Amino acid sequence: MASGDVYPLDTWDYVVFSLFLAVSVLTGLYHGFAKGGQRSTRQYLLADRNVFSVPVAMTLLASFLSPITLLGDPAETYVNGGFYFAVIFSNFLLYPTIALFFVPMFYNLEITSVYEYLDRRFGLIIRIFGAMVFFLQTALYMAIVSYSPAIAIETGKRRMSSGIGMHLKQ
Repeated sequence: MASGDVYPLDTWDYVVFSLFLAVSVLTGLYHGFAKGGQRSTRQYLLADRNVFSVPVAMTLLASFLSPITLLGDPAETYVNGGFYFAVIFSNFLLYPTIALFFVPMFYNLEITSVYEYLDRRFGLIIRIFGAMVFFLQTALYMAIVSYSPAIAIETGKRRMSSGIGMHLKQ
């Protein structure tokens, strides 16, 4: 394969991608409407506090793993060396602290978000300010999260095929 070859997506690539999307949508619809659907915010956000911890942990893990993490962490380690392990090590201290101190506090207060806590503790103005800061940070973050894999895909598209169709043709 020459360095400038371009291999577009094959029929099998679209089939696999479509099946993945269909299964994701059907899973969401099933859980949205099963057992009469979700009738309250408590059911929607907390599943009536009846969820096993493994699905919650997997959801949190998936939300922390963005394309920036997958593309940026190896590059950061390569450029700056082992110093980046200090950041990774701090996560081993941060996450247990959150799990042991903050989550039980929110659970005992029966609140669904940090914004409810801000409202109870500091008032509506601080709650709105916290929500605005989070919205701005998330909007900027999502722009980068969306753009970085697009660059990687565009670069990779020029160098290799998607792989699925190439292996099925042989």
